[in-house]
Amino acid sequence: MNVGYLILARKLRPANFDDLIGQKHVVETLKNALDKGKIAQAYLFSGPRGIGKTTAARILSKSINCEQGVSSKPCNKCTTCRAISESRFQDVVEIDGASNRGVDDIRSIRENLLYTPMSRERIYIIDEVHMLTKEAFNALLKTLEEPPANTRFIFATTEPEKVPQTIISRCQRFDFKLVDARTIFNYLKTVCENENIDISDRALEVIVRKAQGSVRDSLSLLDQLSVYREIDEKKAREVLGEVDFSEIEKIITAISENDPKAAMIACDKIIEEGYQPTDIAHSVAIALFESLKKDSPLQSISSKLGIDRTLRTLELLSNFLNRNSKLSPVVSLEILFARISRMVDTKDIKDLIFGIENSRIENKNENSKPRHDAQKIKSHDKDESFQNFLSNVGSDSKVIYHYLTNSSAEVSGDTLIIQLPNSG
Repeated sequence: MNVGYLILARKLRPANFDDLIGQKHVVETLKNALDKGKIAQAYLFSGPRGIGKTTAARILSKSINCEQGVSSKPCNKCTTCRAISESRFQDVVEIDGASNRGVDDIRSIRENLLYTPMSRERIYIIDEVHMLTKEAFNALLKTLEEPPANTRFIFATTEPEKVPQTIISRCQRFDFKLVDARTIFNYLKTVCENENIDISDRALEVIVRKAQGSVRDSLSLLDQLSVYREIDEKKAREVLGEVDFSEIEKIITAISENDPKAAMIACDKIIEEGYQPTDIAHSVAIALFESLKKDSPLQSISSKLGIDRTLRTLELLSNFLNRNSKLSPVVSLEILFARISRMVDTKDIKDLIFGIENSRIENKNENSKPRHDAQKIKSHDKDESFQNFLSNVGSDSKVIYHYLTNSSAEVSGDTLIIQLPNSG
């Protein structure tokens, strides 16, 4: 047993700015600032998990305290650089904001500021800084307003909107980005070659999809699969919880054919194989999402749903996943934009009902004043105008049409009331 095994995410942690994956805008700005000696008193690194915020903070700490002098390229050989890389340097203090979030924790930092650092500068790295309490932020604000000359702060957070503006305004803010799929794929390809991991390209694509833009997550998933001798797509799907395409196809086919029983049976079968509900929902969402953007084996099936119903399905899956896990923010945003772009093709059902009802009233008595008393509209009413209305609704949405033909509605003044058949 190899008790000294080091996981890939730690083994391959970048030691220099140039090694950071997919954060060119951050790297260039920090390197220029270091080379010109324009180093801020406090920094805020924000962005999703696993994309290099804490790693960048450590590299910046080495760049400032390297024994060879302040530089955008720390030597990584001196005692100071090695100690910072191993998280054992006394003047680079890493604090977890989630577990050290109280005002007393911040007060202890202020007390330590009274002592001169042993190295060039003392640097505090506070991870998940948004978890600090209001009182802790107030105590921290006082320090940022009158900072010691030999002390700097680097804050990292996944939720910058929870950090008070009074803190943000005193920091140089850098927004780290999710890394695109192609960049992660090429990076993992290189890692596999260097680490002698035998894995197919299709299996790497499964990892990239599951990582959702996080380099650290992609390395963790690759680490998980690396215990197998040969890794193909089937093995990657099985281990990482991505449902086989043929099973996903059965669910989407049942949905497109309005067959709820078949959809439930297909879902039950996948669950019996050990997959979690979130795995199934995520796999269906990604399959439908990809079918809208480019050629896909599912394109013919999703076309049966129609673009509006496909987008609505993706919205419902996204809501389910956001309650139980997470769908990629990129996917969620693109679904939203696609949905918005289709809004011009939709009709407000309330306006349609009012329009038909007003037409019906006018046809009854052209010279009469508008009626404000409740008028009952039965689904089995033979009124020609209402049947025309149902036909219009049916052309836009078969689902709404089926609901209305088995329901009743009434208009009372400016209020529309629809009574569904089983709503009690």
